[in-house]
Amino acid sequence: MPIDYNLEIESQLSPKELLEIIIQSGNFKCRDKVFFYTDGLVGLVSKNFEQSRQIIQEYFNFQPTLTVNFSPDQSAEDEVYYEAMHKGLKTFMDILKHEAGDAVCLMEGESVVFTRISGKLIVNLNKFYEADAVWTFDQIPFPYETKEFEILN
Repeated sequence: MPIDYNLEIESQLSPKELLEIIIQSGNFKCRDKVFFYTDGLVGLVSKNFEQSRQIIQEYFNFQPTLTVNFSPDQSAEDEVYYEAMHKGLKTFMDILKHEAGDAVCLMEGESVVFTRISGKLIVNLNKFYEADAVWTFDQIPFPYETKEFEILN
């Protein structure tokens, strides 16, 4: 079963506008005007669902308008898988550079990877490690703080 990563973000952009930014910044290909893909990774951009907005509001005190989702191909060779994961994180960071709104990145919809609330980026210590990690702290192009987040229920 593939692992999903979601970036829930507050934005004035339409899904199509954000998809264009993603395609340009990550050299992705586009399919059906909502999907982006490259070797080892497929993603999509959509408006945020009401239930998701309510959950994010409850936990993080903001209501996202857009969701960017990506799933790495877990059956890919290690090199392709890790490259896809790095490209996924870079894409999320590029979105944060472009959009100033509050955001939260979730793995499987319940495990916080990072948040950006009121401009402050907080990275989950449990998702970024210095050794044997898919994602490492040196991939984050912004000042950040670290903390351990609980799994959302």
